[in-house]
Amino acid sequence: MLAGVLGRGLTLAGIGLLAGLVFAAVGGRWVEGLLFDVEPRDPVTYAGVAVTLAAVALVACALPAWRGTRVDPADALRRE
Repeated sequence: MLAGVLGRGLTLAGIGLLAGLVFAAVGGRWVEGLLFDVEPRDPVTYAGVAVTLAAVALVACALPAWRGTRVDPADALRRE
């Protein structure tokens, strides 16, 4: 169960991350004049943002999934 929830959540986060990187690369040309000391296509910045987002998505998926694995299904159904 934990692996299934993590897999689905991280798949969605990965799709969003890829779409965001594509839009950032394309949109970088339009905001080039607003950037200070950073190139519009700086690979270090893109990598840092990608790693941070992936870590946040992992924690955001793992905590509820981990709590869900600790609940007895029969107790959860009885409470409703």
